[in-house]
Amino acid sequence: MTQLEELQKICGSNTKPAMGNDHSSCRAQGAALQNRIDWLQRLVNERSQQINTLESMLGNVRQQLALSNDKVRQLEAELSKAKLTAANGTKAINLIFKVEELEQETRRLRRELESEKANGKQLSDQLLSTATLLLGLQVEIRQLSNDAVTREKELQEATKKLQELDRENCLLVETLRSKLDGTKQMLDASNDKVRQLETQIHDEKLTIENGMKKIEELEDEARILREELESEKAVREEVWNKASVLELEKGETMRDLDSERQRLRAVKERLMLHAMLLCSETQLQALDSTTELIQMLFTNQLKTMQSTLEDKENFESTFVDTDGEISCKEKEVDNVGAEAMVEGNGRGTEQGLEIECRASHDKENIDLEKISSRDCDNRQFDDEIEYAQTPDYEALPHLPSYSIEKIVEDSECRTADLLFSQGCGCALNDSNVLEIESQRNPSSVAAGGGNERQVLLLLN
Repeated sequence: MTQLEELQKICGSNTKPAMGNDHSSCRAQGAALQNRIDWLQRLVNERSQQINTLESMLGNVRQQLALSNDKVRQLEAELSKAKLTAANGTKAINLIFKVEELEQETRRLRRELESEKANGKQLSDQLLSTATLLLGLQVEIRQLSNDAVTREKELQEATKKLQELDRENCLLVETLRSKLDGTKQMLDASNDKVRQLETQIHDEKLTIENGMKKIEELEDEARILREELESEKAVREEVWNKASVLELEKGETMRDLDSERQRLRAVKERLMLHAMLLCSETQLQALDSTTELIQMLFTNQLKTMQSTLEDKENFESTFVDTDGEISCKEKEVDNVGAEAMVEGNGRGTEQGLEIECRASHDKENIDLEKISSRDCDNRQFDDEIEYAQTPDYEALPHLPSYSIEKIVEDSECRTADLLFSQGCGCALNDSNVLEIESQRNPSSVAAGGGNERQVLLLLN
């Protein structure tokens, strides 16, 4: 019965219809049903073989029963004969033993018959159960066959639908192929454009790299120029600081010398130049040995001028003119002034007064013109200083380094001439003054003034 229940469960689980819209699922279900049908057919064949074996066994059992019945009958006949011959002595005893043996055999045979009958009943019951199973299996096979037929019909319909879908898909594939051909052509054109753009990008990258290299070179040059500008700015700041210091000293000297008269104007300018030269380190080293002598001579000259000031009122303009002429001396005056300073330490002030008196009588008319020209030059010089102090540095003249050095050397030589002439002017005679004045011309004076102005502009 357990086998029957298992078969019924399998058949019930296999008879459930698995409807599907998909062609692959329908084919899988049809293959599964075919496998189940084959399996059920194999089961039916196995059960039929078992039934045949059971039937053969029943025939054998029936034959054995018939033989056992025949043997029982024979033994009963022998017992009857033995009872008849029981009267005989020994034969009777042997017959009794034989009868007992026969009874035992009959009992054994009866037991065997009963067991065989029970086995036959069991076999008959199994046959009935197998027959019922076979009937149920046949019914299930019919149902499965009907289901398979329906599934085949569904599969055919699904195959038709799939064929139609395949046709539609083929049409779609053809259209897509045409579109793919168009897209391939577009891709080829786009690839060509991309290659062109890549070449352009490569060229632009090369140009950019070259530009970056040029920019780096320009940055290096700009950095060098910035460093140079910073150094120039530092130098300019140093010069400016020196100029500011000189201007402060100039203001102090101006305050000190405002009380003085017009005759000390040239002296004031020389003192300002002397203060400017004293601020420079190189000039301090060069003039350390001569400053004390110059100061001594200058004080002696001031004392002599103060003593002669009461008697000579017209001495002021002549002294200014002689100082202006002496301030325009060149480098040749240095040697003359130095020799005169060495020779004339004892007779300093007296000869200076004589020279100034003679020069005043000879050049009164020329001095007036020079004073007017000097006032104009001073005004122009003040205007140029104010213009140079403005922050517009583009208006300054752009001079090379060698010209600036030359201008500075000329200015230093002129200031040295002025200082030596101030200290040693008393030792000069009339012939030397005339020779110096004859050598000086207006063009050199103008050039010296222009160089000094350029130097002041650069310093500002």
